[in-house]
Amino acid sequence: MPPVVGVTSIPRRARNAMGEFPHETVPELYLDAVRRAGGLPVVIPVHGPPAPQVCARLDALVFTGGGDIDPLRYGGPAEAAQDVDRVRDAAETALISEALDRGLPLLAICRGAELLNVCLGGTLVPDLATLGGAHHWNTERWSEGVHPVEVAPGSRLAEITERVFMVNSIHHQAVDRLAPGVTAVAHSPDGVVEAIEVNDHPFALGVQWHPECLAEPPHPGLFQALVTYAERTSHAQPARP
Repeated sequence: MPPVVGVTSIPRRARNAMGEFPHETVPELYLDAVRRAGGLPVVIPVHGPPAPQVCARLDALVFTGGGDIDPLRYGGPAEAAQDVDRVRDAAETALISEALDRGLPLLAICRGAELLNVCLGGTLVPDLATLGGAHHWNTERWSEGVHPVEVAPGSRLAEITERVFMVNSIHHQAVDRLAPGVTAVAHSPDGVVEAIEVNDHPFALGVQWHPECLAEPPHPGLFQALVTYAERTSHAQPARP
């Protein structure tokens, strides 16, 4: 059986034949990227079972993009936050903590990378536009590379990608102060952190861009690396003491 890869949902209100109701949504781009890499994607709802029960059945996790993290979690200004979902923050924080405790491989994308840093005690740049980084919000070119990133030699990311490559850019926040035990392993030319890794974890990678939207190498390789590592692990592994 292929590795079971949990993909976190993005809660939305949507309309169906009975009216408007809360939905747990996931863009198919994430699911397709996991499938193409050889994994079995399953959607992890925000309003679901406790994190230990979920992680006990998974081989890996993908944390999706979305709205801003509640600035109260890292001491940021409330006025800069957009589309905050505190229930989602809490659910995904629990999943990150459980995955790290179990040694489950995880790939955290955009908002996911930001939350990974915040969960471990780091902070965010609330709005890159205030630092002259408004060009990082480029939704019209979501499926193509718009700027390069440079990867740190010796990092896990460097084992997957080239030293320099192009990425898309659909974010107005980014990692600011790194959490203890977290290393920045890629930057854009203007110095914005584009990828982070958790030092004492076998595969905990956060990227600020959206690799699920990019078909050319090295982006599919991020999902392939996640699934390949997950193949070496068991979803039945107990939490570390």
